[in-house]
Amino acid sequence: MQFLLSLSVSLSLAAYANGSKYMRKPLIDEIDTAPLTHPLMEGSLIEKQFSENPHKGKDVFDMVLSGEFALTEVKISSNQDEIRAYFCDFEFDQTKKDPSLAPHYIDFYGESVHCQEHSVSLPLHDIAEACREHDKGTSIEPDAFILNQPRSGSTILSNMLTVSHPDTRVISDPTAIGQIFKCEKCDHDLKVQALKDVMYLLGRSQTSGQLFVKIAARHTIGL
Repeated sequence: MQFLLSLSVSLSLAAYANGSKYMRKPLIDEIDTAPLTHPLMEGSLIEKQFSENPHKGKDVFDMVLSGEFALTEVKISSNQDEIRAYFCDFEFDQTKKDPSLAPHYIDFYGESVHCQEHSVSLPLHDIAEACREHDKGTSIEPDAFILNQPRSGSTILSNMLTVSHPDTRVISDPTAIGQIFKCEKCDHDLKVQALKDVMYLLGRSQTSGQLFVKIAARHTIGL
């Protein structure tokens, strides 16, 4: 056993002395001059997780005013100046083909890559006032609100209304309204103003016809 161990050590030392590629340690100069670049190291790894923004370089404010960006949700605060509205680019077209493809408002923008990766936010009241000035009163008000209990058939009713007429639109369970209802610490007048602003922004999705808004059952407690 001692003979074999000595032989192994001797062979290892001999290999190192002879410059074996398996045993030779790299020189400092070799480490310093080794290439440090790699395709995966170019640019931010965080940026590589997102697609290219198709609206890069465009003015966000103008995109909202023109209606190209639509409201998705609201982050509410007890301070009106801190209430933020979120907007992105998505389409309503799928509901005219089959309302069941998008039974809830979140389904409209849930599949939009722009909404998932490039959503923008602006002060809610400021952008709502700017839109009112820009639109000159073309936004429509809801014809009715649909209140419901779970498993009561409200989604079927919403789908029926959606296909009843080309100019009829149903906004079902919008997150923005739910966020306002859930703010228990918010001042009553602040919540009312936020709701007015949100409803105006939602109503900009069309300029004529009928608009119905279905409120999620879990949010009706905040009415």
